[in-house]
This record gives sequence, structure tokens and C-alpha cells, in this order.
Amino acid sequence: MRKLLMLVLCAWLALPAWALNEGHGVEGPGWFKQSFLDIREDVAEATRARRKLMLYFYQDGCPYCARFLRETLGVKTIEDRTFRNFDVVAIDLRGAREVTDLAGKAQPENQFAEAMGVKYTPTFLVFDEAGKVILRQSGFPPPRKFSAMLDYVAEGAYRSYPDFDIYLKVRASAGMIRGEGGALMR
Repeated sequence: MRKLLMLVLCAWLALPAWALNEGHGVEGPGWFKQSFLDIREDVAEATRARRKLMLYFYQDGCPYCARFLRETLGVKTIEDRTFRNFDVVAIDLRGAREVTDLAGKAQPENQFAEAMGVKYTPTFLVFDEAGKVILRQSGFPPPRKFSAMLDYVAEGAYRSYPDFDIYLKVRASAGMIRGEGGALMR
């Protein structure tokens, strides 16, 4: 009886964390790519599938990562577009799994993140077919901004606007996108 009571208590205490992440860890939903963490192979596979590789850097306990999964990827149209156009690979900012970078160097996730200049979570890196980073964004992206990120890559706007912030300003000045409260998004 005592063991059963302890089991029920542990399950009850775990409920808030499960609810926060909607049944999956901060690392992402089940449709994220299960990768061997060889970035060269991931870029090649995404290219063959006419998709782009997106690395999603997270860390356990990150409230903004959980918020991204809940509020941004929780929008069905955004989730569908992301799933359709990107191979998303989750990388733990403090993790120890081995990652092989584009130069063939194997290192733990935390060292790979540092080498890529990633300091905050969530951070998103999107690669083109040559393995060049075409989009780098740090911090929680609300649905509209993340949707603009998807457009920027899927429509090839990164070729004309190598700076995503300039792309956002051009879209905003054309009346195509407004941030919360009608302000320009940054």
C-alpha cells in the first residue's frame, strides 16, 4: 500500500511538468528528426528530400523552449509547414551526445553549440544545401515571427535578403507582417 501511495504521489508531482510540455520533452515533438547527429548527413538528407535542415537548440527547464513548443508549434498551420519543409533536429545546449559538424569533427553537443556560437535557448540555425547557415535566430519566436522565418527560408528570400531583420522590415513596410500591438517585429 505504501509503495502504491508513493507511486501515485510521484505521478501527481510530475503532472505540472508534463502539462507544461504537452506530453513531450522540451527537446520537441515526436516528428522532429531522429538523427545520428552527423550534420553533414542531415544536410544531405534534407537536400535530397527538398527540405532544409533546422537545428533547434534547447535545454531542459528552459521556459522559452517550452513556450515555443506550446504557443508557436502548437499552431497547427505552423507545425504543418515546419514538418513539410524542414528536417528539425534538436540539440541540447548542455548535452553530451556526440555531434559531427560539417568539417567532420566529432564533439559533445555542448561543445558543438559553443563552436556554433549558440549561447541561449531556444536558438534556431537553418542550413542551405551547401551547409551554410542561412538563418540564425535566438530567443522565443512568437507564431508570426516564426511563420516569417519559415517564409524567409521556404520562399528563398534569404538569397535576396541575407539579413533576416532587413527582410522583416521590408515585409513590415509593405504591410505584410505586423508584430504584437501593431509594432514592427525585430
